[in-house]
Amino acid sequence: MGEKGFVYPLVVIICFMMLIFFSFVTENVFTEREFVYLQEEQMIQVRLLQQAVDRASEWIGEVVYFPSEHILNVNEGLIKIVALKISEEEVVFNIDSVTARQHTRRVKVYYNVKQKSVTKWVEG
Repeated sequence: MGEKGFVYPLVVIICFMMLIFFSFVTENVFTEREFVYLQEEQMIQVRLLQQAVDRASEWIGEVVYFPSEHILNVNEGLIKIVALKISEEEVVFNIDSVTARQHTRRVKVYYNVKQKSVTKWVEG
């Protein structure tokens, strides 16, 4: 008869420990998935910004009026580029990128027209 009082609490404790273990494993899996999701979004944003700078550097020689605004719709999201002329040699691109999942990123890029290179990249 003494066994009946020992087995039931032991089973409850083992079940409780299994529940804690499975909840720990589930939490780790969800945390890793969220991390991968955020990393993927960040990579998409960087790709959008690189595409924006590449395309803006191509058509900047053809722009007559400043400020000039261009909106590009690409597969991974939407890019808005506003070009402002600072001097004869330098132009500023204000770039807003919005991914398909509505994450945004803003960058200010200083571009030297004569050297055809980016001189400064400011986030935010």
